[in-house]
Amino acid sequence: MKGYRFLIPLLLIVMMAYSTYSLISTNTENQNKYKTCIRKAQEYAKQGIVVDSLEYYKNAISMRDSVKLRIEVADMLIKNKHDDECVAWLETAVEQYPENTKVYEKLLEEYINIEKFEESYELIEEINNRGLSTKKIKKLYTTIQYKYELDFDRYEDAASLGDGYFSFTEKGKKGLLFNGKVILFSRFDFIGGYHDGLISVNLNGEKYYVDQEGNKRKVVPDSIKCEFLGDICDGLIAIKSNGKYSFYNNEFKKQFGEYEYASNFNEGIAAVKENGGWYLINTKGEKLQSKAYEDVKLNEQNIAFKNGRAFVKEELGYVMVDNKGHSINDVVYEDANIFEEKDSLAAVKIGGVWTFINKNGKRMVQNSFDEAKSFSIGIGAVKKDGNWGYVDEKGNMVISNVFKDVKPFSKDGVTIVADDEGWMVMSLYSFMK
Repeated sequence: MKGYRFLIPLLLIVMMAYSTYSLISTNTENQNKYKTCIRKAQEYAKQGIVVDSLEYYKNAISMRDSVKLRIEVADMLIKNKHDDECVAWLETAVEQYPENTKVYEKLLEEYINIEKFEESYELIEEINNRGLSTKKIKKLYTTIQYKYELDFDRYEDAASLGDGYFSFTEKGKKGLLFNGKVILFSRFDFIGGYHDGLISVNLNGEKYYVDQEGNKRKVVPDSIKCEFLGDICDGLIAIKSNGKYSFYNNEFKKQFGEYEYASNFNEGIAAVKENGGWYLINTKGEKLQSKAYEDVKLNEQNIAFKNGRAFVKEELGYVMVDNKGHSINDVVYEDANIFEEKDSLAAVKIGGVWTFINKNGKRMVQNSFDEAKSFSIGIGAVKKDGNWGYVDEKGNMVISNVFKDVKPFSKDGVTIVADDEGWMVMSLYSFMK
């Protein structure tokens, strides 16, 4: 019995030693198999034999998966121009490693490489939602921030009406786009802006308002003898009758004015022309200044005042004023375009060239251009070397100057641009959902 006491521990030691040896032996064998698979995969990759290379890589991954190995496979597929297969491979890797930034970086890089921009933005949104953004991802984003898609349907002419609306002309008749989609077909003689749910139109001499579906919704009484129908802005409508412009309310009751010209109201301010001079007025018809200006800048929406500012012309040139008619500073501009958005930049001409300023008159873009239009969605239209493009606040050309003319962007990243064949819709991928 005493002998058995010593025999049992000895057997246990032997069994443990054998198990350890077997485990080491198995691990060594698996390690050798793994290394062999990697070596063969790399050899086939060098020869461009993708199918066999991928098969050996998959065998290796089944033994020991890692982000590093999956990215190595992606690089092999990219090198051999198997882009679609690479994307599918990396998409699977993202599912396998949903918290690993290296995999996201590689997939985003490949999306951009093969110009899958919509997928790129969806991936960036996912990355941001997971809180996994890196310096590299942010840098990659800047390379595609202003990539765009063009709709090659052409129009004879176009105008920006604000809030995503653009009028277009076909065969002499005007229609209406909303963020690039036709909502009113080209059958009107005139189309105004979209305000309070209604659009002013002129059809065969009749002037009235329609909704987005083109249904007639509000008609000017015959007694007014309307020659021009403005937009409904701040509850007031500029209407030309008997050669004079006056302001009416929504019920077409005259409120005030007998002007040579009148703009639409915006932010409670409109521009009017009287006895050859220009004035800014409030919604009560009160003039903001006693002395007439030589001119007031208007945009395509027939608006003079935006972002709390207007540009008015005095003896030496244009100055920027607030809603009291007070000059913001002593700077005089040769020309200017009003602000397109709140807290954006306005295009001004000074010293024979165009640049951009903020609402305080501070120059924000150091570069100079042949012509310029005010900023929208963080970029401004500029003309350089005879063509138009867009720059950011650092003056970098983020959309190449390859167009004959351009318009400001809507808040949804849509605009109208022109080439030699006509006007067409441009949409930024970064705004597409």
